[in-house]
Amino acid sequence: PDMITQNITIQLDVYGDASIVASQIDNGSSDACGIASYGLSKYDFDCSNVGANTVTLTVTDNNGNANTANATVTVQDNIAAEVLTQNITVQLDASGNTSIIADDVDYGSNDACGIQSLSVIPNAFSCSDVGDIIVKLTVIDVNGNVSSETAIVTVEDNVVPIAITKDIPIYLDQFGLASIIPEDVDNGSNDACGIDVLVVSPNTFTCSNSGGNTVTLKVTDNHGNISSKSAEVTVLDKISPTFSYTEHNHCANPSTANSYKVLGSEFDITDIWDNCSYTVTNDATNSNTLAGHVFPKDETIVKWTVTDPSGNFTTHSQTITIHELPIASITATGAEEWCNGVSLTAHTSTSEHSYLWSNKNWDETEYKTTQEIVLQTATSKPGYYNVKVTDQNDCHSEF
Repeated sequence: PDMITQNITIQLDVYGDASIVASQIDNGSSDACGIASYGLSKYDFDCSNVGANTVTLTVTDNNGNANTANATVTVQDNIAAEVLTQNITVQLDASGNTSIIADDVDYGSNDACGIQSLSVIPNAFSCSDVGDIIVKLTVIDVNGNVSSETAIVTVEDNVVPIAITKDIPIYLDQFGLASIIPEDVDNGSNDACGIDVLVVSPNTFTCSNSGGNTVTLKVTDNHGNISSKSAEVTVLDKISPTFSYTEHNHCANPSTANSYKVLGSEFDITDIWDNCSYTVTNDATNSNTLAGHVFPKDETIVKWTVTDPSGNFTTHSQTITIHELPIASITATGAEEWCNGVSLTAHTSTSEHSYLWSNKNWDETEYKTTQEIVLQTATSKPGYYNVKVTDQNDCHSEF
C-alpha cells in the first residue's frame, strides 16, 4: 500500500490517560486492490508519554501485502492540578515574627501526572498584620500546568522584603521568542509586611539572546520598600530545522551520454525553516547548492544537513539517479535487394522501449514505430532515414 500518515496532538484526560485509533494517524493511505486493515504500534498513552512519541501505522492490503510508516503523536497534559487548601492560625514568635510554607495550607492537592512544586504567597508575617490574611497556594504539576487556590491565615506582618531568586532555563518557541514572568525566577521572596508587586527585567528574549542572560527581580512590599536581586536566565533553542527534498531521475546530457550537470537549483532542497537562522550543506559539493555539479550515471546519494546556531540539525539523504543515454544504430540489408525490399533495423546499447522512424522525402503522413522497416521501390523513396529510440527510462537518442 501507498502510505500517507499525519502527525497529531492529543490531550490527557483528568486521569492522565489518552488513546488513539488508526484513522487519526492515517492520512489517505491507499492500495489499488483495496485495504484490508490498519494497525498501530501504540494506542494508549499516559503521563509517562508526555511529549513527542513515534507511532508506526501498518496498512495491509486485500492480498496480504503490508507496509508501514511513522508519525509523531504529541501527548499534552493541559489539565492543572486540583488545589485543596486549609485555613490555619499561626502564632507570632518572641520577636513578633512568623512565617509559613506551602505545606501549611495544602490539604492534599493532587494531579494525575504528579505535582512538581507547591508555593504560597505571602509567606511571612508580623505584628502589623494581625487578623485574617488571604494567601494563595500555587501548584505546578510535572508538565508545567499552574493552578492556585486561596486560604485564610491569621497573622501579623511587618517585615522588610527579601528578594530571593533562582537561575532558570527557558526555551525559544517556533517564532524564536521566549518570555518570563517574575514568578519564574522568584524562589521565595518574602516580606514581613507582604509583597505588593514583583517585576523582572528584562522579561522577553529572542534568538540573539541565546545563552546566559542576567535579569533583575525587583520586590516591593506593601510599605513601598524595594529590594532586588539578579538571576541568570539561560535561553535555549531545542527546535531543529526542517526542509523538503525531492528524489530525482534524469537522463544524461546528450553531450556526455553518461553524466548530468545540474542546472541552477533544480536539485536543491526547499522549504527550509528554523525558528532562528540556519546553514545548509551537502556532502556532494560541501556547499548549500548542487548547481553545476556533475553526477555520473547510476545512483548517487546526497546527504543534506541543515544546522541552526544552537547546534540543532536535521539530515536527510537524497537519491539522484542518472540514466545513461542509449546509443542508437541501424543495420540494413544490401542495396541490391532494393527490389525485394531493403530492411532497416534499429538497435541501441540499452533495452529499447519504442522506435520512431522518419524520412524527409516520405510522402506518408504516419511515422513508422516498429524496430524494423522495409523500403521498396513501389512505396519508398531514396533519401536519409533516421530513427529515434527511447529506452525503458524514457531516455532517447537518434541515428
